[in-house]
Amino acid sequence: MAFVLPPLPYAFAALEPHIDAQTMEIHHDRHHATYVNNLNGAIEKHPELGSRTVEELLSDLQASLFRDALDERERRTLRDPSGYDEMIEYLRDAAGFVAAPWCGRRQCEARVKDDSSATIRCLPLSEPPLESGACVCCGRPAASVAFWAQAY
Repeated sequence: MAFVLPPLPYAFAALEPHIDAQTMEIHHDRHHATYVNNLNGAIEKHPELGSRTVEELLSDLQASLFRDALDERERRTLRDPSGYDEMIEYLRDAAGFVAAPWCGRRQCEARVKDDSSATIRCLPLSEPPLESGACVCCGRPAASVAFWAQAY
């Protein structure tokens, strides 16, 4: 099944003076047409996709990209570092996250920022509170796991 560029349901000049007719024609007849042609070209190379709707293809693509992103995040996350020094070294050298127990004190957060330029990026609310464990910064009982990273 080849996808077809639907005709614009109004005249190219219908949106003037906000969008001129030439811009509408270029975007519809060239840009949008290129996307449809590229989609058809991709389906020619993968005929098993030909029976899928655009919505199904986009849903599958989104799910695949999301899985890939989760895998990449996991690959770049150091979990439960052996100590403060390992955490700081990883944060300084790697483009990734450190997931480590944190007591919740601002002083610990400031220390990590001073030593590595990293800050807390996430405190997962969906995870249960820690029942045991010590803060990677100060050794006090940890309240939660914090995800640390440098800003870009």
